[in-house]
Amino acid sequence: QGNRDAICTKLEAAVRDNVRETLNIASGGIEGLLNQDVHALRRLKSDAVKLFDKATEQRGEYYTMSTTANAPKADRDARNFYYRACTNMKEVAHELRDQIGVSENYVANSHSAMTGSMAANLGKLAHLLRTMDPAMKPDECRRVHELIDEAQNEYLAQFSQEKISLRKSELFLGKLIFTREMLNRFSMVKFLLAGLEEQREEGLYQADADRAKKQAGAASS
Repeated sequence: QGNRDAICTKLEAAVRDNVRETLNIASGGIEGLLNQDVHALRRLKSDAVKLFDKATEQRGEYYTMSTTANAPKADRDARNFYYRACTNMKEVAHELRDQIGVSENYVANSHSAMTGSMAANLGKLAHLLRTMDPAMKPDECRRVHELIDEAQNEYLAQFSQEKISLRKSELFLGKLIFTREMLNRFSMVKFLLAGLEEQREEGLYQADADRAKKQAGAASS
């Protein structure tokens, strides 16, 4: 269905499920890395692949939505919002899949575990993601961004005091970069969904007003 209301309902469900699954897999991936648990990371990589496939399928539904040359602008806008939101979710799922894969390879090849502030801050990050509301409330997102800033600064301090391998540095910083990008992309998704919901509410209000006007006209005739 290519009408605005159906698209809005579909997107609401897709966003809710994608955010929840992404937070669970991302936090689990960090925990698996810290625990050096290659079996958990393999399971999570499989989950991440499935999430990417689902996000790809959801975006592909855009091309099956019925449309006509004379479709209302509201319906055309809704399809555009849906496509843009699903594109962002697909990109997040793609990066998540790659991140889990990098962690799995790191642990499988018996590279040294995270230590010091790097391990402590990754543990804090996993906890914040694990306990985050799928609605991604502004205060929760702000705390994650602040932790990422602190983790970067403390990493530089640790790097100046001890030898840290390039592979470990890339893995650690990659986790921080992915998390920030995930929050930014999901914020855009929430913005698009809010815009679509606002349009739907305006449409319902206008439909009620037109109905009342029609009923008033019928009563006076």
